[in-house]
Formats: sequence, C-alpha cells, structure tokens
Amino acid sequence: MSTFALVFAIVSLLIIAGFVALSIRKFGMQRSYSAFAPKWSEAVPIKNMNLWSIVTVVVAFLFVFGSIERGTDSPWQFLGFFMSVFLIIVALDPLLEPKPDDTDAEKKRKHTLLIVHTVAALLCAAAVILWTILVCHRWWLYPVAFALMAFQGFASKTLKSSFVFWAEMALFVSGYAGILIGG
Repeated sequence: MSTFALVFAIVSLLIIAGFVALSIRKFGMQRSYSAFAPKWSEAVPIKNMNLWSIVTVVVAFLFVFGSIERGTDSPWQFLGFFMSVFLIIVALDPLLEPKPDDTDAEKKRKHTLLIVHTVAALLCAAAVILWTILVCHRWWLYPVAFALMAFQGFASKTLKSSFVFWAEMALFVSGYAGILIGG
C-alpha cells in the first residue's frame, strides 16, 4: 500500500476515534453514531451544516484512498468507493429531530431525510461487510470487531441501549482493519 493511502487511512482513523470519544464525553452515550448529529448541531451551530456532517465527510474522504488501493487486484474494488460514498450520503442527510413547531413541509422533509439516511447507512454497512469478505478475504473481520465492540458495550453497560452504535463502531473497526492488515 502506498504511503499516501496508508497515512490518509490512519488520519481518518484518528479523526473518527477522537471525534467519537469527544462526542461521548460531551453528550454521553447515544443510541447510534448518527444520534450525535443533532447534538452537535445544537452545540456548534454552523449555517446550513453541522460539525458532525463535516467530520464524517472528511473521515469518509480520507478513508476512500486506502479502501480503493487495498482492492487494486480485485473485481470488487468499487466497494471501497461505495463505502465512502454511502457514508458521505449519511453525513449529508443527518438525523434531525422533529420539533413541535415544525411545519408539515418541514416534518415531511425530515422524514424524507430519515429514509435517505437509513438506506445509505444500510448500504454502507453492506458495502463494508462485502468489502472485507470479497476484497480483503477476511470474512472474520466483522464478527471479531463486533465481538470486541459488544464486549465494550457490555462492560460499559450500554450494549442494550446503544446496540446500533456498537454495531456501527464494529463496521468502522473492520473497515480500518481491512486496510491496515490487508488481504
């Protein structure tokens, strides 16, 4: 793997790890990674954007170089691209909590964003799992990562309330492991 791709993957890993740690410290454990979006939107208001979206897009952009390069000799290389694209779609359509004073149009817009966000998140998850299996030839990456994250959730007594969060963290771990340990 080129130094460029490796450095970008490591920087991406450090950013997401630091941001998740900061988010948990600032807002407490949430039900999912995406649930931090409205919290950051309120805490750090940025016109027409939020900090969670910016960080997630940067993480996805930096990740794509390593994931594509890891798949150079694979017909499934495109999955590395789609992982990042779907994560960017998730970031650009953050979860927005409906407010009682929202108009019907605003409620409908937030509902549409929720659907796009959820579909993109599921496609991203599928792409990560398929990429680790078909490109990295490491079918065991996600189960091992999930077991590690489940243990973390169990130890912190948040596994039940934040199950989706721990499953998402396992996807991140398996994706970065796929780049760093290869295939």
